Amino acid sequence: MTSDIHSIMHPMDFCGFFRSEHRRLGAGRAVADPLVSLRTGLILRLAISLFVIAALFHFIDLGLVVDRLRLLRPVFLAAIFALVFVQIVLFAVRWSFIAEFCRAGIGVALAVRFSIISMFFNQTLPGTLGADSIRILLSVGEGVSVKLAFLGVAIDRVLALIVLIGLAAASLPLLAMNIVETRLAYGMAGLTGALVLGIVVFVSLPALLPQAWLRWRVVRVLIELSQATSALLINRRLVTLTVPLAAAVHLISGAIVVLCAIAMNIALDPISTMILMLPTLLAMAIPISIAGWGVREGTMVIALGQVGVLPADALALSVAFGLINMLAGIPGGILWLIWRPRRAPVVKRRIKLDPG
Repeated sequence: MTSDIHSIMHPMDFCGFFRSEHRRLGAGRAVADPLVSLRTGLILRLAISLFVIAALFHFIDLGLVVDRLRLLRPVFLAAIFALVFVQIVLFAVRWSFIAEFCRAGIGVALAVRFSIISMFFNQTLPGTLGADSIRILLSVGEGVSVKLAFLGVAIDRVLALIVLIGLAAASLPLLAMNIVETRLAYGMAGLTGALVLGIVVFVSLPALLPQAWLRWRVVRVLIELSQATSALLINRRLVTLTVPLAAAVHLISGAIVVLCAIAMNIALDPISTMILMLPTLLAMAIPISIAGWGVREGTMVIALGQVGVLPADALALSVAFGLINMLAGIPGGILWLIWRPRRAPVVKRRIKLDPG
């Protein structure tokens, strides 16, 4: 493992690594400064988050939202944070299974630690991409090759998306029966169908793309990711282990919102709320805002309004959900500051790929 990889992991050398890579890759040709691009992207996403939140507060009384947040009873906070921790552990266990499958295993204990760290970055970087990048970098610091670390995290993310789409599709009948505006159910059905089609196309890429396209590195990476995802999906043992974990992680987000509602004396139907959190989670996964702020608030106000929740109450729930995740991410920032990479040898183990 090179000293450059070691420097990635140290917080004070993070920017220096990208600067050095920029100089190396830019020798003899114009290459955009990655840090400038990163700053520009962060500014744009921050602007989107602030704009959406400002627009919501233009139509919704801020005082009502604050009053509702003040009703949050501290006795429920311990249960809520415990649920967040359980969610992180289940997320990490799922990732550890998939990483081991990809020969990028780091063990459950480190997976939990790295997932806690990634949660901190999930609250400070756009969408889930920043947190996923951190998981890759931390795995590399433990001796896993960049390629295998990327595959482990990318397949974990793809599987989580597939399970989320499956939950959304399975919940459509209940959604249609419980919401006021049936057009929302039709829209959700159309979105789910489009996402299912996208997943089918993704796992079929090796058969669909012309051989001539293999000269492009990005195409080769996509094909390898598609093949690895397909191998996972036909491995019944691994699917049995990871799919329930992925479903539990998604549903716990809805349970956290329900607990927040109980803590703030907001009346809502728990089942409908957990179902309506599914499209919210899909929206939050789009990397167009900072930690989902703005996108989450807008989606929850629209979705929960379909089951009779007042806009101010829905906005208060979304803000409470975001603040709880921000507070839960603080330990991850502390772990990031004190962590040092081990630079162990690359993991060589592989789980058998047989479908049985």
